[in-house]
Formats: sequence, C-alpha cells, structure tokens
Amino acid sequence: MVILPARVNQIVTYLLEYNKDIGYCQGMNYIAGLILLVVREEEKAFWLLVCLIEVKYLYFLPRKDLIEIQEILPEDYFCRKMTGITRDCYVLGDLVKDRILGSSEDQDDQWNLVTVKWFICLYIDVLPIQTTLRIWDCLLFEGDTVLFRVGITLFNLRSSQLARASSIVDVMDGLGNFTIEKQVVNCHHFMNLLFEDKLAKVSREIIEEVRLLRKNN
Repeated sequence: MVILPARVNQIVTYLLEYNKDIGYCQGMNYIAGLILLVVREEEKAFWLLVCLIEVKYLYFLPRKDLIEIQEILPEDYFCRKMTGITRDCYVLGDLVKDRILGSSEDQDDQWNLVTVKWFICLYIDVLPIQTTLRIWDCLLFEGDTVLFRVGITLFNLRSSQLARASSIVDVMDGLGNFTIEKQVVNCHHFMNLLFEDKLAKVSREIIEEVRLLRKNN
C-alpha cells in the first residue's frame, strides 16, 4: 500500500485541530504514517494517533503500594515546546551513564542530538520496521518505559565505539545505522535483549525518580 504524504498530513492536521494544546513536530508525520500503513484507513489512524498521545491507564507502583494514572506517552511530549522529549533525552543519558558509560555534560548534549529523533519518532526511521512494530506493541501495553529500554540497549550495543568517541561525528556514527545491525534486524533477538538483559531493565519508578532529579537540578 502506498502512503501518500497528503493523507498523512491530513491526519496530523485533524489532530492539531482536535487538540489545540498539541504542537506540530516533524515526528508526527512519521508516527501518523506508520499507523496509517498498518490500519490503512484515515479515520482509524486518526483515532489511534489520538489514543497514543492522550490515553491514560492505571499503573501499580509496587514499592509504594499505589496505583497511579499514567499516559502511554507523557502529555508534554508533543506540546509546543516538546519539553518532555527534551527532558527524557537527558533522562536516558543519565541512565546510560549510570549503567554503561560515563560522560561529561558536553557528551550529554552530543548524545541528545541523536536521541531526540528516537523519542520524537518513537524509533521510526531509526530501527527496522518489524523491530519498530514490536516495540510499539510494548509501548501500547506498558507505556513509555519501553522507549528507555530500547535506548539503553542501543547504547549498550555500541558502547565500545561510543567510549572511543571524541567528536560529534564519532557519536553520530556510533549511534547510527541500526537498520543494518544484525542484533536489531532480528526483532525477536532484539526484544529478548530488552527484557532479559539486566542493563536494559528499568522500572516506571526509576524513570520517575530520574525525571524528578532532572527537574530539580
């Protein structure tokens, strides 16, 4: 099925009319396009896009013995300033530094030049399509924690190369070309890495703690 840009643009336009608090960003076209590719009908694609951005679900916090209402994606991801995406790029960097690589603040900024696309596009055009769809299955089931699992795993796969990086070009090379990475192309193997590798395991509570630290710093 050919997905015409005009059809994708129309879905995004409807979304911006439907929710005035949402700001347009380029990643929306990628997201709307993938949804349309799967469901093939514009109306269904529109409502699925609305659900992805707006739907909330109940989440149990075991250590606090509480049930919280969570979104599939944080509500500030696609606001006009994309503050949530910017914040979570740094949160991912903090998790990576703690688990895999040490870095300076300068390296954080270099990483973010690459990882911002990961969050904006929800890994579309970053990973092979079959792998991306498997990640989206998890995203719809457990929310945005899987985005961090994926990010940590990608950093871990390229940790040796990134440890030697001395420039932004090296960083971009180190965090690029995942569509031909064997461990990523095999979507079943990659999903096993996400949920079986201890380094990639990250809970909702940990993410919220790091977000809070970032907010207070």
